[in-house]
Amino acid sequence: MVVPPKTRYGDFCWVEHASPDPAETSRFYTSLLGWLDLSIEQVPVSGYRILAAGEEWLAGVLPMTEEQLGEDHSGRWISFVRVEDLSRTLQRAGKLGARLCGAKRAIDGFGRAAVLQDPQGVIFALWQPDPLPAADYVGSPGQPCWFEISCSDAEAAAAFFQSLFGWEVERSVSAEGEDFWILRNQGLVIGGLQEMEESFGAAPAQCLPFLSVRDCDATILAAKEAGAYVVLIPTELPGVGRHAVLEDSSGAAFGILEPG
Repeated sequence: MVVPPKTRYGDFCWVEHASPDPAETSRFYTSLLGWLDLSIEQVPVSGYRILAAGEEWLAGVLPMTEEQLGEDHSGRWISFVRVEDLSRTLQRAGKLGARLCGAKRAIDGFGRAAVLQDPQGVIFALWQPDPLPAADYVGSPGQPCWFEISCSDAEAAAAFFQSLFGWEVERSVSAEGEDFWILRNQGLVIGGLQEMEESFGAAPAQCLPFLSVRDCDATILAAKEAGAYVVLIPTELPGVGRHAVLEDSSGAAFGILEPG
């Protein structure tokens, strides 16, 4: 019997790594987190890889196109939000100022997807299961467990995502005394939102997935040995846990979180 995912509409339900070297990306995350690289017959595009923990699918690795490689050789994580109706959500997103990045994707027996960029440049994606699957991210070690949006105007971003997905936004203060917004979907915390300051340097606006780890410091040491670079040293998120931001061997930023 197929068990439907617990993921609700408006929840983050998948992460996808657009990679200049999928084999190297697979090596990095399988060695760091113990993920498996699965071979499956039906994939969205040629060369697509599924990374999993046991039989549980956690992430995809998508080969970058020649056009993307010509613009930038760095990888990028893309976070997907589950929606009930892709076409209707795309129409609403367009009215709110978002634009479609590339063509929509349809995978028989799996679902439909589209990648968008919000008015501030945050890239994210929509996923409509048809009928399955959507990943269940419940915070187990190695799983995506937190999603953080960084942009130049947090209030504008909050209004955009509230209107698009119905998320609830609660303003808070970080351990460093900076404004921070907690994102909830149907009452449950799914991530955070922060305004980019000078300390962010040339970092782009983004929606960053964080992976749950048992030991933040030990994971950083292992990641550096595997070719990662530390972007943000471990800091405390009040009520959430200890987190850090890294760049993997392809240059893609991702976070790790030791739940508190």
